[in-house]
Amino acid sequence: MFLLIDWGNTQLKYILLEELSAVTLDASLSDINRVSSPVELIDELRKRSVVISTVLVASVRNVEDNTGLSNVLTTLNASIFFAETSSSACGIQCAYQNPSKLGVDRWLAMLALSNKVSCDCCAIIDIGSAITLDIIGHNGKHLGGHIIPGNNLVRRSLNDTGKVRFAANNKPMQEFRLGRSTDECVHFGIDAMYSSYLTHVISSSISEYGITRCYVTGGGSYYWQSFLKDFAKNAEKLEQMIFVEHLVFVGLANLYKETAKY
Repeated sequence: MFLLIDWGNTQLKYILLEELSAVTLDASLSDINRVSSPVELIDELRKRSVVISTVLVASVRNVEDNTGLSNVLTTLNASIFFAETSSSACGIQCAYQNPSKLGVDRWLAMLALSNKVSCDCCAIIDIGSAITLDIIGHNGKHLGGHIIPGNNLVRRSLNDTGKVRFAANNKPMQEFRLGRSTDECVHFGIDAMYSSYLTHVISSSISEYGITRCYVTGGGSYYWQSFLKDFAKNAEKLEQMIFVEHLVFVGLANLYKETAKY
């Protein structure tokens, strides 16, 4: 059995698969699990009593964390594959002069689209701890992207001033509004900032680079799904706005199959 791991800044996600062919853009992967640490992951696997033959890892953590994860995974007696960013893979060419500086999660999200970029341009927006944008041009050429702080980082920066205190608010704003409390002012203001950014970069990507499809992923994508779907209906030349939670897993499987000649 294959164990696929996506270890981000805030949580570790994993899936168990009999065959890698089950991981596709169109697949509905309902069994994506979330844990807080590698130790918790191993505990869950032991409870499931599954036999793991191969582990595929996508991690944005530091060297110390990855070493700790590797040490824990050795207890599974399985082969372990850590994904790395390179100048090219799966038909995608990295725009960075130093590919190692590009986060592996962004790279794998692009590799997930390796079979979709031969004829047109597309954008990938990942809404998580950070919000990232990457544009892939004709024939798989990565044109570059953006990185901005995500919602929690912005909220934390306001809390850290020592003067602004507010509670978390999970209700999405669908229209421009003015707050009448600190909670509302922060919530409405941050939503206005992100809604403006998202609509601006999508519109600019259409007009400047001719994208016809936009893939949206990341834990925060659900929050903006309704807003972005409504925006896409009126965005000229944008053919599809596609939400794919498991984009990194698809890219991880694609990279492993190419690297290991699976």
